[in-house]
Amino acid sequence: MTLILSLALGVVVGLVLALILVKVESKKSPEAINQKEQNLQKVWAMFADQEQVTNNNVEELLGVSDATAERYLNELEQQGKIKQIGQAGQGVYYKKL
Repeated sequence: MTLILSLALGVVVGLVLALILVKVESKKSPEAINQKEQNLQKVWAMFADQEQVTNNNVEELLGVSDATAERYLNELEQQGKIKQIGQAGQGVYYKKL
């Protein structure tokens, strides 16, 4: 009985958290979404001028944090435009595909 109650409570908590996340994501303003797209285009344009791009290059270009620069690069990688070379640390860079 305790196991069933625990599972039910876990499902309810998970659904509530998922609904909160959906609401937060849907509240992004069109300006914020547009800014993200503009920044992605700026990062993509870097690859026309440079053979290799690093997180630090993106941070300097956009004036964003390391985590934000990494998110932009990861998104371009998921779109199949670039490839990460190296696994972690200062040796990591990205190349255009």
